[in-house]
Amino acid sequence: MAETLEIIESYQKRALEDLKAAETMLNSKFHLAAISLAYYAVFYAITASLLKEGIIVHKHKQLGIEFRKNFIKTGQLDKKYSEILQQLFRSRQTADYDAIPNIPEEKVKDLIKDAKEFVEILNKLDAGVRRHDVE
Repeated sequence: MAETLEIIESYQKRALEDLKAAETMLNSKFHLAAISLAYYAVFYAITASLLKEGIIVHKHKQLGIEFRKNFIKTGQLDKKYSEILQQLFRSRQTADYDAIPNIPEEKVKDLIKDAKEFVEILNKLDAGVRRHDVE
């Protein structure tokens, strides 16, 4: 359905925008915001990829479960992407909810680098999306 393709493309666009915003926040020394944006870039990229497969998720835990089931266990993606997702999720939890989050700048840089690689690999997988694939 054309509407589904539009939604997939919207999530992919959001993922790229959040990556750019994460880099901007990093360069401006807003490390906690950068972490959150890096996580959400991956969240939106996974959401788009799952939607392409006809899977709709809204919760973070469900997203992780479906991602691992549909991309890691099938061998489409290396296990390291599951680990990156966990690392980003935990870091976002720390950044967003800890009273005194302690995440070194180097760690933030690594998380953004990993998020960028993650989004790029999912976009490559999704590059074959055509209208007939989601109708």
